Amino acid sequence: MTDIRRGLPSTVTAERLLLGAALADPQRHVQAVKAISEADWSVAAHRLIAQTIANLAASGINPDRVAVATALQSLNRLDEVGGVSGLIELDSDMPAIVTTDGWVRLIREAGARRHLALIGQTLTDRATDATQDIEAITDEVTQQIQQAGQHGRPVAYDWRTPADIIAANEGRLDALLSPARAGCGLLTPWPTFNSATGGLQPSELLILAGRPSHGKSAAALQMAHCLAAKGIASAFVSLEMSKESLFQRLIAQEARVDLQKIRLGAMDAQERAKVAAAVHRLQPFPIHVEDSGRHNMSAIATSIRKVLARHPVKCVFLDHVHLIRTAGKGADRRVQELDAISAECKRLAMVHKVTVVLLSQLSRTCEAEKREPMLADLRESGGLEQNADQVMFVHRPEMYNRADHSLRGKARFLLAKQRNGPTAAIDLNFLSGFQKFEEPTHD
Repeated sequence: MTDIRRGLPSTVTAERLLLGAALADPQRHVQAVKAISEADWSVAAHRLIAQTIANLAASGINPDRVAVATALQSLNRLDEVGGVSGLIELDSDMPAIVTTDGWVRLIREAGARRHLALIGQTLTDRATDATQDIEAITDEVTQQIQQAGQHGRPVAYDWRTPADIIAANEGRLDALLSPARAGCGLLTPWPTFNSATGGLQPSELLILAGRPSHGKSAAALQMAHCLAAKGIASAFVSLEMSKESLFQRLIAQEARVDLQKIRLGAMDAQERAKVAAAVHRLQPFPIHVEDSGRHNMSAIATSIRKVLARHPVKCVFLDHVHLIRTAGKGADRRVQELDAISAECKRLAMVHKVTVVLLSQLSRTCEAEKREPMLADLRESGGLEQNADQVMFVHRPEMYNRADHSLRGKARFLLAKQRNGPTAAIDLNFLSGFQKFEEPTHD
């Protein structure tokens, strides 16, 4: 009756008693059996009995011992559980007072331990195979261990009624009907963008796209800077720039001193004083930067989960998607790869209730045609547009016509997609020396 591999943890007695209790009193104990996943049963016969109990209950049939025996007999599988006598023996030595919670916990914990042990065995086999990619092995095993950690936890119940939704909102009904009164999303440095979107929303994915040197990274870093100034933590994964380069940009934004002067150290006394004061103000800012050079999405996602577990991060920035790859078969098919990356970013946003801002390049078409970008210009992937809640383009027309001095410093944010609101075009000034976008002042 057993299929336990030698030496692996098991709780055969707890499994037997739980099934015996369920067959003796289905009304009280069937839910406890259903709380155990298929992989957590260490004995094949127990797994089959549990499946039969669940199937009968789902069909509206009381899954007592007679019903289970009849169902197994109709499938010619009764002998696999030891016949009718095997079902009867399940509740032998049953304690006078039955409490199934402890058995459920023991069974699920043993299942998690078996899963971890098998991961270890697989890791040993793959790590000693010189043909295996070490980074891919590490990423996959990390994911498997995280999944194993979900064993032994109560099964989540994710269904909610309108009453539940209202009760979960601080401010209750007033918060739902008047978001402005209850507080909106995370505010950015640009009031017009905030008015159009309500700010950066939790659980949403924003694609921030543009041609090279149009200011994608500057805009993302300016958002993080704005949040940090209010004490709101963010995480910035940079695949393109070092943390030192990012910090120099932050200093330029905060001090309003030309970035090139900061890089070269060519500042006068007044500028040096402004930079020193800016550095002092920036030190406590909760911006968590990662520039480890990991380009694998699985490793990046693991790193993000770590910072989310340690700090109250509300917004995650990834710069940029075209430098990220995935592990496994088919990774050379770039369209499917980008779809998978954006889907994982959306999943991170949903699961952790954070905003994810994913930076993206655009195709050369809009530059060749010297026009504003549109959704069709997102490079190599319709999945980016599909998975995003918002798509915003950074557009600087001066980059297409440097001879036209009337375009100097002109910029526009094009909100080309917004799942829960209108599209918009936001005119801005780009202060290239400070790496900042600012809305024009009107007299």
